[in-house]
Amino acid sequence: MTDPGSVDSAALSVADTAALGRITERMRAALGLDIGLFKRDLMLARLDKRKRTLSLSSLDQYADRLAMSVGECERLGQALRPPAVPLFRDPRLFSGAFSLLGSWAAAPRSRIVWVPGCSTGEEVFAFALMSLKAGLTEVTVIGTDSDISALSIAREGRLAPDARKGIPKVLQAWTRQDDEGDGVMRFAPEVMRRCQFVRQALLDPLPRLSVDLISCRGLLTTLDMQAQRQLLEYLHAALAPHGRLVVSDNEAGLMHRDLFVEVSVVEGDLSGLFRRIERRQPGVHASRQAQPPAPIASEGALSALNSVFEMSRESAALLDAAGVIQSVNAAWRDRVQRLDDRRVGIDLLDLIDDRDPLGHLSDWLGHEPGSQTERLVRFRLKGGARDVRLCLRRAEGGAAAATLLLDTVESSLVQALDEQRQRSHFVGTLLREAVIVTDKAGCIVEFSGAAERMTAWRADEALGQPVDRILLILEGGGAHVDWFALGPLGDDRQSLHFESVSLVSREGRRLAVRVDASRFDWRGNGSSGAVFIVADITVNVLLAEELNYRSTHDALTGLLSREEFERRLSAMISEARSDHRHHAFAYLDLDQFKVINDTLGHFAGDELLRQFAGHLRALLSSQDVFARLGGDEFGVLMPDQDLKAAEQVMRKILEATRAFRFQWDGSQYGLTTSIGLTSISDQTASAAVALSEADAACFASKDAGRDRLHIAGASDEIHRRRGEMGMVSRINRALDLDRFELHYEDVVRCRDPGQVVYRELLVRMKDDEHPGQLISPGLFIPAAERYFLMGALDRWVVNKAFTGVGRHAADGVLYAVNISGLSVNDDDFYAFVLDCMNRHGVAAEQICFELTETAAISHLKEARNFIERLTDVGFCFALDDFGVGMSSFSYLRNLPVSFLKIDGSFVRSMMQNPIDRGMVEAINRIGHEMNIKTIAEHVENIEVLGALNAMGVDYAQGWAISRGRPFDAMTPSA
Repeated sequence: MTDPGSVDSAALSVADTAALGRITERMRAALGLDIGLFKRDLMLARLDKRKRTLSLSSLDQYADRLAMSVGECERLGQALRPPAVPLFRDPRLFSGAFSLLGSWAAAPRSRIVWVPGCSTGEEVFAFALMSLKAGLTEVTVIGTDSDISALSIAREGRLAPDARKGIPKVLQAWTRQDDEGDGVMRFAPEVMRRCQFVRQALLDPLPRLSVDLISCRGLLTTLDMQAQRQLLEYLHAALAPHGRLVVSDNEAGLMHRDLFVEVSVVEGDLSGLFRRIERRQPGVHASRQAQPPAPIASEGALSALNSVFEMSRESAALLDAAGVIQSVNAAWRDRVQRLDDRRVGIDLLDLIDDRDPLGHLSDWLGHEPGSQTERLVRFRLKGGARDVRLCLRRAEGGAAAATLLLDTVESSLVQALDEQRQRSHFVGTLLREAVIVTDKAGCIVEFSGAAERMTAWRADEALGQPVDRILLILEGGGAHVDWFALGPLGDDRQSLHFESVSLVSREGRRLAVRVDASRFDWRGNGSSGAVFIVADITVNVLLAEELNYRSTHDALTGLLSREEFERRLSAMISEARSDHRHHAFAYLDLDQFKVINDTLGHFAGDELLRQFAGHLRALLSSQDVFARLGGDEFGVLMPDQDLKAAEQVMRKILEATRAFRFQWDGSQYGLTTSIGLTSISDQTASAAVALSEADAACFASKDAGRDRLHIAGASDEIHRRRGEMGMVSRINRALDLDRFELHYEDVVRCRDPGQVVYRELLVRMKDDEHPGQLISPGLFIPAAERYFLMGALDRWVVNKAFTGVGRHAADGVLYAVNISGLSVNDDDFYAFVLDCMNRHGVAAEQICFELTETAAISHLKEARNFIERLTDVGFCFALDDFGVGMSSFSYLRNLPVSFLKIDGSFVRSMMQNPIDRGMVEAINRIGHEMNIKTIAEHVENIEVLGALNAMGVDYAQGWAISRGRPFDAMTPSA
């Protein structure tokens, strides 16, 4: 049977395609993660799983959930990323990596290791530890990831005591007990100094080149083919010529052999080790290959530069640092001879006759930015080789430009104009906007049209004038630039560069400009002067300011963004430590936003957030830092405020929010907020800890009834919630890797303890940190309930239970399966149960579903409907933990259950406590009057069993009967 809620990767509906686009954009905006890079089937499967976990029926609903919850974006990101396998878990891999690092000691120099997709940094710390053990003094390990939360954890360098056990003993010396005294360990400062963590999208090139070792295990298998190739190209470019790349064993077949070749296992006995293949361009010496050119300008400036370049009448080419042609203009394409129909990708010097075949552009030009030269060469043109003047200039970042001056020296008729022509051609090679040329005395002899527009001086007026009168440049402090004292017209300086200064025009208008000024001597006869190249960057400066604003502010509300808020929070924590100052941090969450957003639509929700942000901004001081942290969540930093003063401000905000009315379509809507407040002091560990404390306090205010303030403290609730949040990722990982198992406990008749009539199936989670051990349900079930994972867990339990019961021969025993209130409220769960029953050949009469009293009463209408539908099929039901929930028997008439399970807290102490004994008797009596069988839980000794039999309790369960055992042991394998 096909699940109607599943997503078919072969043919998405129009609605699902639109929803998928919204999800992609949301993930890119929230986490910088492009989920379109992942394999389509994998991506859709993870989306389907998250959708079902949240009991949502469509991708459109899930897109809405993502739009409201940054936390869900992070959970989806975790689900999509490959699970990180610690380096120390594979002894052979650890040994090989350690040997490779040890080989570096023979050639000591600065080394760089890069771990893309580093998550919380386990592998980064592993390489840092191994480099210390190997005695390497200059090693930097860079970890990059787009997940801000994971990087925040990594930067703290903390690890749980149990995690320390996984580190080899020879490396444990570089871990320390945390000063907080809570048993948490930290990596030593010498480890942290070697580690750098950078937020970077997976397919963004690393801004630093010449990496010695890249560990990229598990990433390739998650990406589609195009993204795999792009990632491998970036890794190839980042590696030093003798660098190495490590991938997992199952990714070796995905490597592109034109980029990488596998290294023999003799080298460090490290499987999955590759070296890059050195790419060689024709005529380029292997030791002088081009590195990828660094970006030179913004997109707007680059577009303008390309337009000028393309329109130039001179034959011009742009080169990389090695002299390989990257781009040519129309004049070049018209005049220069093609080589095998290629104009780009070849060495410029290969077009010159009789040149040294191993020669390099740097031999002619040098490496320094701004260096330039002119050569008379025999160049291959379409009409044949001719003597031309080749002008070369080295730009910033190592790139270069070349221009051919075709007015060849054999033309004797133009000798008189040679100096003027050479000067004009030199100007053309620079490809700048405005050009002003002076003689040795500083008087203007050439003045371009762009210079006229920028300075508001006509050329006929400017010619012959001193340059400092026409080209009036002011530095940042307002000082006037004296070209004769500072510039190329002075005695010593040959060139001068201003990246961003102001040009004051004749009309008094100011432009932001970039200025390059250089001295030149064209003929070598003392006829020198200066050339000034002025580029109008006003638009670029404004664009940069706009981009900076957008990168630090929320587009919807105009408040600070989460990233900028976290940066300022970290700065405040640093201030608190250095100056012993105290600040306050409040976390606000709107209580009714989801109702308004769902009922009135997203446009109304967006308008509500805009109005609410403006309303609150007016209540805060100008020193307070106010930001939107995501969805309907806001943060307020109050500098130099103690908790008492901050509490007064937050209570005013509570009152103001109650009075706030949102107007939409002629109607008014009220609003309340829940607030968590925490202090920032010299004891605050990090921004991540402060966020966690404030968020937990906000959650506590919601739990207490909403519309209130909760102040964070050293409460067990906050520590418990932190532990639950950490458990969520382990539960997701266990679901993905099938790391749960079922146990069973026998239930017997009180009057005949040897007869098993009922077996309760109990779920256990395998401990991935301690192989062979199990995690108690008391540790992971609360986290699964709080974070809506019980639906997925219930499905796993039902499928596993029905599989085992279907294989086991019918023995007349009833098998009990626990389900949560979340599944009772899930319309699709009923169909899922019937599908499992049919697939595994299980009779409904063999199965009893156990539902806790609290879950049943919390969803009374849904529970009754669910129980009745499955009872009609033949299943039966038991009410678990009876007596500790609503403390009422009246609702039993509305729930057609077959068994009441008397809560073990009464049974365990009934022999010592008369009140507990009376509760057991009352529950048993009421159950029998309603024709319901009773089961006593936690029967731990024979004395209690005898007392229960005397009361008339039907069945008993507990350690006096049997202990839990693996269910797989009693069911034959398929």
